Amino acid sequence: MSLAVLSAIGGCSSPRLQARSLPAEFRAARDLGQQRVQLSAFSSVSRPSKAIDIDDRVVVRIVTGLAGEEPIEQEVRVTRDGSIDTLHIGRVVIAGLEPAAAAEQIASAAVARGVFVRPQISVELTEPATNQITVLGAVSEPGVKELPRSGCDVLSAIAAAGGLSEEAGAVVELQRGGSHRVAEGKATDSAGGVQQVSFNAPGEGQMASSPGAEVIDLSHPESTSPDRMQLSDRDVIIVRPRQKRFVHVTGLVKTPKQFELIDEHDMRVLDAIAMAGGASSVIADKVLLVRQTAQQAEPLLIEVSLNRAKRDGAENLILQSGDLVSVESTPATAALDTFSTLFRVTMGVGGNLTLF
Repeated sequence: MSLAVLSAIGGCSSPRLQARSLPAEFRAARDLGQQRVQLSAFSSVSRPSKAIDIDDRVVVRIVTGLAGEEPIEQEVRVTRDGSIDTLHIGRVVIAGLEPAAAAEQIASAAVARGVFVRPQISVELTEPATNQITVLGAVSEPGVKELPRSGCDVLSAIAAAGGLSEEAGAVVELQRGGSHRVAEGKATDSAGGVQQVSFNAPGEGQMASSPGAEVIDLSHPESTSPDRMQLSDRDVIIVRPRQKRFVHVTGLVKTPKQFELIDEHDMRVLDAIAMAGGASSVIADKVLLVRQTAQQAEPLLIEVSLNRAKRDGAENLILQSGDLVSVESTPATAALDTFSTLFRVTMGVGGNLTLF
């Protein structure tokens, strides 16, 4: 923001306040960092499962108990209706059961159908069915991940992608329905047509949610049901990068620019000016802090004294995201600048001479 813009703000109805008497509701809170991802807390929300699922391959072993009969061993795939077709016994639904419970289910069916009297049956899951899950955004190894279908959830997908990157925020966008694939870094639909996946790479700002996408907040596990964490084949999850927060420093400083606020580290007015190389005038004192608040439609204009801020922590205000710090020109700084210019011209010295 230029000084001309600041002047325009100063000429409007923006409230102008003094730092030393700034009401508490307009002061920035201590920086406690952005909301933390609590993956460990999702262990009670996520549903890791050893249950047998559709398309799993299992081995069924049957000891009939009849004299002279060899044990029966059969490898079968669970069909779309959740059943398997076992020798002599017929179809038995076992999807959704863990292997021990599936063995009991088959044994009960064998007895009920009069096939065996006291069979000893075991079931072993040999080849779990898998889902292809696309993981994008702020993870260490984005791409298409193949995960066991049973227990396939958001946490296992993030883990398969190498975990969250340093840029990760707490929000995950989930696109369901198998409408997207990723090939060579691009999304494609089931017909092979290239589509644009709606996410920004870390550092490019905050992403907008895609139409119809679900949003999961990893900082609030208590508000997420287990069903929402479960994934299906060809689902796409996008871990949004955390939103970067900046303050801007302008006016009579040596290097006007913006600076990123670091989590859990307060940045104050003097810190920001020091990061901008310090004041370019040795007698600069007046600082204008422009702050947008939820309570006011117009931005606040807060006057800060550099000299008082060096002595009084209450004057050296904590900054918040979006603040603009401008070291202002005053008649005194303008007069000194004019005198310095005349002196250099008169004495014929270079422009780097500092008088005071």
